[in-house]
Parts: sequence; structure tokens; C-alpha cells
Amino acid sequence: MPPVPRDTLLVHGEQDEVVPLADVLDWARPQHLPIVLVPEAEHFFHGRLPQLSEIVRRHFIGHAP
Repeated sequence: MPPVPRDTLLVHGEQDEVVPLADVLDWARPQHLPIVLVPEAEHFFHGRLPQLSEIVRRHFIGHAP
């Protein structure tokens, strides 16, 4: 994966069965990107969409022009 802008929102499910958390950390670390970790969430955030929506909403409110 190529580098991304520093204000990128990176959300990862703790139980992601497709992309291991260690791989995400290894990719994000050199870019100094923070990661929002959703405990017990899987790759598609089944049953966690309201929580995911709130995380995204809060991110964009904080980045309003």
C-alpha cells in the first residue's frame, strides 16, 4: 500500500480475519498514522455499523473547514 495523507482515518477491527492487525501496524507506523481499534470487531464490522458510523462522523466533524 502506498502512503496516505496524514489526516487519513484508519479504523481496524480487533478480530479482522482478512487483514491482521500486526500488518496494519507495520504499515501505519512509519507514516505515524493513528489507528482506531474497534474491540471484537471483524473485517466487515458486523453488528458494529452504528459505532463505526459514529467514529467516522466524529472524525469529519473534527476536520471541517
